[in-house]
Amino acid sequence: MNRNNCYAWQRRDTARFVKHDVAGPKTDAVQPPWRAELVALLKTENTEHAAGFNAGLCAAIKLLERHEQERQQLSARAIQQRKADGKKIGGDVPYGYQIAPDGETLIDEPKEQRVIAHARKLRASPLSLRAVARKLRAARMYPRNHDPDDPRSPSDFQAVQIQRMLDEDKR
Repeated sequence: MNRNNCYAWQRRDTARFVKHDVAGPKTDAVQPPWRAELVALLKTENTEHAAGFNAGLCAAIKLLERHEQERQQLSARAIQQRKADGKKIGGDVPYGYQIAPDGETLIDEPKEQRVIAHARKLRASPLSLRAVARKLRAARMYPRNHDPDDPRSPSDFQAVQIQRMLDEDKR
């Protein structure tokens, strides 16, 4: 992308942002913390000139990028804290766990924990993930969604399921 295209994109994107967000909604909603800084940047007297506008635009983009990084860091810390507290962080319930009655906390599922322990023991020997899956089936250990009455339900673990079981600490 050349410089002119980048500038045009920044200008269009920021104009859309300024039009919709800096003007603010007509309600008493709480404004984002960076709104006042951005409004001050865009209202400086230098923005009447092309060079000043470009400088103000670049400063506004940098400001938005900084606040986005801060938001991502806060989100990452919140996820780490929920994991440390043994809470579910989204998505499906990890294999080996179930949801406690409070609807948030992960607790061990004993039957699935035995499958994970057996898979770890098998993987410690020099077996591939597919070989581990075959050994689990031979030991009559099946995935969570296996239904013995339904011939279409999965009866084997996939290699990627074994990998996730062994690698990720879900708690």
